[in-house]
Amino acid sequence: MYDRDVDLDELRIFSGNLGAGLLGRRIERSPLPFGRHRWVVDGGSPDIDLSARRSRAEIGAWIEQRARVRVDPERGPTFHLGVLPLDDGGTAVTLVASHCVVDGGLATAIADAVKGESRDFGYPQANSRGRRRAVSEDLIDAVRALPAVIRALIATLLILLRLSPDAKAPSAAPQPLEVTGDDDEAELPSVTMQTDAAAWDARAHELSGSSNTLVIALAARLAHWIGRVHPDGSTVTSHAAVSSAPTASCSAAPERSTAAGSSLSSRTSAGAENTAASTRELARDHLRANPADRELPALGWRN
Repeated sequence: MYDRDVDLDELRIFSGNLGAGLLGRRIERSPLPFGRHRWVVDGGSPDIDLSARRSRAEIGAWIEQRARVRVDPERGPTFHLGVLPLDDGGTAVTLVASHCVVDGGLATAIADAVKGESRDFGYPQANSRGRRRAVSEDLIDAVRALPAVIRALIATLLILLRLSPDAKAPSAAPQPLEVTGDDDEAELPSVTMQTDAAAWDARAHELSGSSNTLVIALAARLAHWIGRVHPDGSTVTSHAAVSSAPTASCSAAPERSTAAGSSLSSRTSAGAENTAASTRELARDHLRANPADRELPALGWRN
């Protein structure tokens, strides 16, 4: 979000720089059903979509529209940029990228593009291998990886055998509900909130938390106010997408893998940044507060 116009020429340069970095790659499938896919050069950046001027109140709807514009990690484009001029003189800019292509590296890709730095990852050109060569190379690669696969299977079996027979068996996965009706897209309701960053961070620090944990706590408190709680009347489940890359062990070559992602629940664990205990404390305090208290604990607002 900008409170001014943006330089479209500079934004086009930025888009080109994105295409010369991590976002300038895509996935090429192996001809073998069990073969590894590989990274190849994408070789282009999509044009910037410039929307007609709108009011600031329409930003949320516009963002939803931009999120629905297709990205394809195999055929491209792997990302796209959108610009929305606002009738009050401001500008909104969106960058939508394929999770498969840049998971865990989007911040690096943006920083490199802003600085005009390009990286040579050594990726081959798309369709640079004939079918015979591709089958041969991928088959050799699969054979070489077979010992590691076998070791992983053995390790898994040993772990299962060491489990106590008295250990509580995991509950059966819930059966999926049968859904009837058409396949039309559904738009979930959402709210965009703007606040002072310094005040937000100060409140998070005061509560011994982080910016991310404060978001979870605020969402939990709002859910409590509108009655989206568990049968006990106070517990709220909130999920947040986080990257497990900093703590995950990954032995695959960088060009053959992407960072793992996961979803956490604030009822059971807190992986947002580095304050699991703070998340639990914030959520507990907010959820168990006096329901008659209408003050938002996050920033001292009143509804």
